[in-house]
Amino acid sequence: MPALHPLNDGDPAFVGVNAKIAPDRLKPGFVSDAVNVRFDNGAIVPRKGLKKVGWVNQANDEIAGTCSISQHKTQQACTNAGGNWTADATGGRNIGFKPFLNVKGIGKFSDPNGVSWLLAASAEGNAGSHKVYAMTAGNDIQVVNSNLTFDKNDVTFVQCFNVVIMFRGEDLEPLKLSRIDDGFVSIAQEETDTTIEENEDREIVDDGTDQIPNANSGLFFSNRLLIPHSRDLVAASDYLSYTRYQPILSNFRINSGSDDKLVALWKFDQTTLLCFKESSVYAVRNIVGNLSDIYLDELTRSMGLVGSKAVTTVGKDVWFLSDQRGIVSLQLHESGKLQGQDIPASDAIQPLIDRINWNSAHKAVAVYWGNRAYWALPVDGATENNIVAVYDFRNGAWSGYDTGEAFAKNGVCNGATQYTAEGSCVAFGGSCSDANKTDKNSCLAASGTWTEAGTCSTGGHSTQSACESAGGTWTSGWTPEIGIKDFITFKFGGAERLFMLTTEGYMGVYDDPIICDDYDEKTVTTTTEGRNSLYDDIPTDVTTRGYSMNSVDFKNFKQAHVGIATNNVVGDSGGITITCKLDGVKESEKIVEDLTFSRTKYHKPFDKPNYQESNANDDNLDPDREDYSMDVDTAFDPKTNGVDPDKRQDSLQKKSFNLKGSFLQLKIENTKGVTEIKSTEVSGIPDATTITTRR
Repeated sequence: MPALHPLNDGDPAFVGVNAKIAPDRLKPGFVSDAVNVRFDNGAIVPRKGLKKVGWVNQANDEIAGTCSISQHKTQQACTNAGGNWTADATGGRNIGFKPFLNVKGIGKFSDPNGVSWLLAASAEGNAGSHKVYAMTAGNDIQVVNSNLTFDKNDVTFVQCFNVVIMFRGEDLEPLKLSRIDDGFVSIAQEETDTTIEENEDREIVDDGTDQIPNANSGLFFSNRLLIPHSRDLVAASDYLSYTRYQPILSNFRINSGSDDKLVALWKFDQTTLLCFKESSVYAVRNIVGNLSDIYLDELTRSMGLVGSKAVTTVGKDVWFLSDQRGIVSLQLHESGKLQGQDIPASDAIQPLIDRINWNSAHKAVAVYWGNRAYWALPVDGATENNIVAVYDFRNGAWSGYDTGEAFAKNGVCNGATQYTAEGSCVAFGGSCSDANKTDKNSCLAASGTWTEAGTCSTGGHSTQSACESAGGTWTSGWTPEIGIKDFITFKFGGAERLFMLTTEGYMGVYDDPIICDDYDEKTVTTTTEGRNSLYDDIPTDVTTRGYSMNSVDFKNFKQAHVGIATNNVVGDSGGITITCKLDGVKESEKIVEDLTFSRTKYHKPFDKPNYQESNANDDNLDPDREDYSMDVDTAFDPKTNGVDPDKRQDSLQKKSFNLKGSFLQLKIENTKGVTEIKSTEVSGIPDATTITTRR
């Protein structure tokens, strides 16, 4: 019998993710799945984390102590529930952050002095006392207003010339901000300059124009403020004047036989406005001069926009999320026509798109930053955005998706730890008017009224509505899930950076190679000891393509090589796990489990004395040490030869086994520190067994 020649397959470099194509048919460099990673110069590296910088978060002012009601861990919650708070004997306040409560929206304002501010609208407290905060690096947080009213609608900020307009929904008038010190005020009509060519046909009379209409949002376009309102109308202001609207000439209807609602306006180029409806997309062209020559062009009735923030510009194209297609692209062709692409941009991650909870997809958010497009989406039944899908334009491929407890966490029952779902939190006091329904979702689906579990700061009120009507503060028994509320880009530290706002009310810089670290920063408001920030390792999970050695025949797989670079993968638990996945049903085998390294041991020579973590011998950068991270609890002397606590040590994990299949995938997971995947290789021999069945 002739000798069987060894077969090899692997990837010396990586490009991105394609989760749709069968694993054994993927091109080299692609992987089947990836979580919390980026594809950088051929290597798979962990993403950077969420960093909560101080100037965009409120300072924590909780006094350390304990409550007579055990489940309440903060003074405010304790007092609201009628408990008695006993301060710690040592006194003092915790340090760290506390959230903005019930944030309705964030935006930017460039004031007349050229100072840029981040704005946050908070519906904390009762109507009439809602607030807007202004933040900029190096300054204390400013309370711009404390006398506002926000309703159930989100808030949108739109910069117009040197003022910013705040839209509060169709039931509340928009307001304007000219100076931080003046706050948001009502908008009075101002005179329009009719000497300007674009306004030369205007006749200014007292009752000839409308006030700025109530709306959910607006768009500043070609020196006009455009406002979608009344389902499918767009109000266009006078040129260089955002306060006057002609009710006849400058109201155009985005409707060509479709009855779906107008969702958002988006700028495509200097003269073309995209109008996204629920099931269709239109372009308003030739927006120049006095608007007499504009015309409506229907682009498609086969798809629409699922939510007002689920759209972004990427280069010359516009990408948006449609519940009919996934993430799709509008492109400008050589003929000058805009056209939707036949294949969705998200086609390669269709299994992830299939997991979207479309009932909550109107909350989805998209942003383009740093040659990447970020999509915050609700998946797996979540009602808030709990993952971030990332597309890398440098590689021309998806990088998988991000998740983490700092910005995506399931709801929790405050009554007892064993109640892990909102339905089981019924045992803590939640109830439905329909006795047959025991959880909130089924209650509301049956048109029932759900009474939330909780307590009121004003005695005698057993429901949230009654409590708040009496001026009390309601402490819910169910803490809702945490998700991503919004993205915004803002200049900080000399560069435009990506900021994330969570539904919990915290803001932070996200995925930034300079500002962010290799962990997610989260805040625990229940702490009674010192700083309330915790730092989570970012777990990574990559599943390679199926290595088939370019043959559909069965192979006896014998060995796998995985080249990695690691830092801070230390400790007695967790670490790196590598699993071989075969093409059969649930056929897999772990070949590495909970692998960690040592800060003191060396790969070679085997007899080299252990490194002293105090650096007493000034040998921190000696070669071949397993791990170069530092223990913050160990005293350290940098001496003279230098240190590099972020250095990643290379190693090649060689593992032997005996597995049979037509292809083999490697699932590489890490739960501690940083693991960079640099290469993979699988080897084996043809299966010489002559069989007609699989085994």
